[in-house]
Amino acid sequence: MFFGSVKGEQSMKTRENHTNHILILGGLFSPYENSDVYNSTWEFGEPLESCIDFNIAFFIASAVAKFAVEEINNNSSLTTMLKYHEIQYCNTAVSSIEGILNLMNETNLKAIVTGATSESFIPISQIASLRNIPTIASYATSDSFSREKHIYRTSFRSVSSDRHQSRALAELSFHFDWKWIGAVAIDNEYGRNGLHDIVKEVENREICVAFQVYIHLTYFDKHVESFLTILNNTSNLEVVYFYTTHRMNLHKFFKRADEFGIKPCVWIASEGWSYLAPQFYKYNVVASIIGIDIAYPRLPGLLRYKSLCDVFERNKSTLCSKDLQKWLCKEKLQKKDCDFCTYLNVTNSAGDINKLFEYYTNYGAYSTYLAIQAIARALQDIEDCTEDSAILDDGCPNVSELYPWQLMIYLQKANFTDNNGTFYQFTSNRDIRPSYKYTHVNGRKTKVVPVGSYYTNSSGAPVFSINDTAIMWNRNGGKKPVGRCSPDCKPGQRRRYRGVQLCCFMCVSCPFNSVSTGNNSQRCYDCSNETYSNDANTQCLPKVPDIFDYNSKTAVALSVLCIFGSTVSVASGLMFYWKRDTPLVMASSKTHSYAIAAALALGFQTVFFYIGYPTDISCKLKSIVAGLHVTFIISVFCAKLYIIRKLFNANVVTSSKKWFYKSWFAVCILTCLHFIYNIIYESLDPSEVVKDFSYIRILPVFCKTSDTKFLTIMTVCSTIEVRLQTQLLMWRNVPYGALEIVLGNFL
Repeated sequence: MFFGSVKGEQSMKTRENHTNHILILGGLFSPYENSDVYNSTWEFGEPLESCIDFNIAFFIASAVAKFAVEEINNNSSLTTMLKYHEIQYCNTAVSSIEGILNLMNETNLKAIVTGATSESFIPISQIASLRNIPTIASYATSDSFSREKHIYRTSFRSVSSDRHQSRALAELSFHFDWKWIGAVAIDNEYGRNGLHDIVKEVENREICVAFQVYIHLTYFDKHVESFLTILNNTSNLEVVYFYTTHRMNLHKFFKRADEFGIKPCVWIASEGWSYLAPQFYKYNVVASIIGIDIAYPRLPGLLRYKSLCDVFERNKSTLCSKDLQKWLCKEKLQKKDCDFCTYLNVTNSAGDINKLFEYYTNYGAYSTYLAIQAIARALQDIEDCTEDSAILDDGCPNVSELYPWQLMIYLQKANFTDNNGTFYQFTSNRDIRPSYKYTHVNGRKTKVVPVGSYYTNSSGAPVFSINDTAIMWNRNGGKKPVGRCSPDCKPGQRRRYRGVQLCCFMCVSCPFNSVSTGNNSQRCYDCSNETYSNDANTQCLPKVPDIFDYNSKTAVALSVLCIFGSTVSVASGLMFYWKRDTPLVMASSKTHSYAIAAALALGFQTVFFYIGYPTDISCKLKSIVAGLHVTFIISVFCAKLYIIRKLFNANVVTSSKKWFYKSWFAVCILTCLHFIYNIIYESLDPSEVVKDFSYIRILPVFCKTSDTKFLTIMTVCSTIEVRLQTQLLMWRNVPYGALEIVLGNFL
């Protein structure tokens, strides 16, 4: 059934008689899961180890090795014939040491293919390294063999490292946005390394792991009880990563979880037990199971039928011939013991047997096939070697005198295409690129089906895909788990942590005048001085500038008043000019009157310095001209009164020009002194825009003022004003004096 036809065997025997070279290939496989040791107390002699728990998948993998060797010997262009010698052992580290030592006794052993698990492959690889024999493992997935190549220096693997499986499993949490997960694993090499890599991957993506628990099979009940206590006391946990193998009694595990009252969870299964998922949906604690498995194609011709009884005849020398027949009786006939060969000859149900074996054929069978193909490819490269293409320093190896170490570098560089058209080559870590499939149960919960994939492309970049709609969550009305220790904090809130876990927190509102804009903000950010927070503390709003702008009624009223004052001043000046020849105007010193009217018109315009948004330039201009019009107007009016009083008191009229120029000189001196003072003060204390941030929602904006400058200008203007009032007192008896007194007081 697994080993080809009788015609193929005859062809091999004929070729063996005519071939020039025979290369011995060793096989080390265990069709069993565990072992029992009898007489471990040494009271009745030496202990005896017995293999138990026959595993059909392991058996198929060992059969595939024979199938691959036969296929290569029949179809390959190799002039060297592969001669395969297999040793079977119990699936323990001690038994694997015995197996490898027995295999080493084989003369001219050049390479080894083994279906050992990671724990068993450790001693196998180390012993093979002592003899420099290349060893290819088809089941050992521990990342230790990639990290510690200096120890496992002759080890290859036709399966990818668990490091990639951990990344693929962690990708599920990232895809479904789960931030709060639990992690449990079997306490062995497989579980410890796998769980360590998963935790490392998810924490790099800011996903919190509530707990990491390991369950040792020796202390199974105690460790399960401890784990379930931790799980029950962990709040809001909905997703559990379970990194284990079929060696753990999973039915007992889930049954105990139901008895403990654990609420339904989504379980993420490693490839060690994902194919068993349909068996566990009967437990309440299992809401759904998403698994991962190594993707592998079929092997054409592997399950061709010849005679099942012939398989038994061929395996008389193996450990598992009786156990295989017992397994077939149990699975096919549901009988504890039977003569399966007699049954098969009567019913002729070979097709059903093939389907049964196909169901239990897993990635180990295909990776074993790849291991044999890689060795054949390396031998082909050695046979095709020329002086120009030689890899070794001493040229091409002699196939008839090939040393095992010479095969190492050719295996590293071997590349080939399998009979499915898939290209393979070992990576720099001496394993193959990962290719996984995500699995889930079908609608009837009877078998697992693929729902996604994870692999790396030729450049090493991961490629992830999954069909979300194909997953049945079976919880909360079919909703996906939230995967949160605490509800998300809304904008306007921040996290306040409740312990060491960054995913467990309380949500508190941001304090006054601070905001947070996104979900789950770590902190609140203060608004700037020119902004304030809205009522929800989600946005900083700009403060409203408190200025005189042209939209203000007060500013509009003041502008109208100033325009009116300027208009009246200009009209007064024009009136003075129109009546310039009248005695009243001539007696009032018309030149000074023109100047006062013009200064008043300009003085009213200075109000516009205070309307609109101030700038540094407008502030400087306002500072430089501050009070100049007042000084000028009062000075001119004083000069005007001085001229008029002199004219009325003078005996000689011709002296009026002297008084005229003298009065204007005094006006210019006073005005210039004021102007120079403003410039000096501005250079020493520059004016600039000032904003008052003490208000919550408004922002007063104004030009910086100086009390010293203001008091100085007021003092000067007051002094001139006192002088003006003194002169006005002298005008009580002067003709038209009452009019000048009124105008002076107005100014």
